[in-house]
Amino acid sequence: MQRYHEAVEAKHAALAAVPAEDILTRDSLVGARVFYWSKDIFLAVASAARSIPLKSTLSREDAPCDSGWFWFEGLPGYRALHWHYWQRANGLGVFDISTVWFGDGAPTWHGPLSLGVDETFGSLNLEGLADGPWGLQFVLAAFAWIRGRIIVPRREPLERHARKRLMKAGVEPDAVDVIMLRKSEPRDPITHQQVDWQCWWIVRGHWTHQYYPKTKTRQLKWIVAYPKGPRDKPFKPPSDQIFAVVR
Repeated sequence: MQRYHEAVEAKHAALAAVPAEDILTRDSLVGARVFYWSKDIFLAVASAARSIPLKSTLSREDAPCDSGWFWFEGLPGYRALHWHYWQRANGLGVFDISTVWFGDGAPTWHGPLSLGVDETFGSLNLEGLADGPWGLQFVLAAFAWIRGRIIVPRREPLERHARKRLMKAGVEPDAVDVIMLRKSEPRDPITHQQVDWQCWWIVRGHWTHQYYPKTKTRQLKWIVAYPKGPRDKPFKPPSDQIFAVVR
């Protein structure tokens, strides 16, 4: 049974827990687009996020929207991430990224960590940051994978009973963008014949700043990585990389 409604319920629980003085985060979260991540896909992107180049940057065009809410299925500790884009008085754009801890009590906000469009990831002072830079690293990787269509958001309506329950509680039953892996055919790369693989995995890649002559810009791009194997089989994570989020 799909549990996409959890992402919507969590967003509204987090809204009530936004610090009173953080008006910008509260206002942006109200209209934030909701994304639901399965644990397997989260782990695949998080593994790549650990090697994000220090010279990585964000532009408004990189993001799927100006304000978003990532909800991670079955992830202990930090279960959600929120970003929003805004502009300083001088016109320069800024991304604020916050992580949200869902423990036994009310959701706890950490951040925001801000990255201006004129700044690089490596230029930030991360000293004393309670949860480290993982939220920003994940956003950089996730946006690049979405832009490269390694993963694609698919809009899904909530199940009827979940919609009714949310409406009864006074919560707007937003549609949810479910993060899906791009489909691929299980074929052998040499013979091009169908193969009965027993799992699916991510073919490893690497980060590069791809130059686009038409716009004369560089964008962070994940090269080569793609999902392989049938999606109805178990996911096989990289054997030598472990990603954990602990409080």
